[in-house]
Amino acid sequence: MGAAAADLKRIRDRTGLANKTWNNADDMMKEVIKQNELEFFFEGHRFFDLKRTYPYAQMKQIFVDNAKQGAENFQAKHFYLPIPQGEINANTKIQQHPLWR
Repeated sequence: MGAAAADLKRIRDRTGLANKTWNNADDMMKEVIKQNELEFFFEGHRFFDLKRTYPYAQMKQIFVDNAKQGAENFQAKHFYLPIPQGEINANTKIQQHPLWR
């Protein structure tokens, strides 16, 4: 927790926020996720951050809870990127992910 706390302190110092202490690793991780959301809000990486952090069902629930457009249409296959058809045509030994067939 020491290195993460030091990094969070640097972020909070840079932005003028008061120092904060965390009682456990779960609380600290919540703060890391929150700071990540704030730091990279307009960077276009939120979807991939959610994929790295949550399984499909939780990710869909986050979309629904935040009233994201198309949240009700988010399916398990959207958790994976399909292999482009050109790649499949060029390499006959690869197969499309079963959810995208």
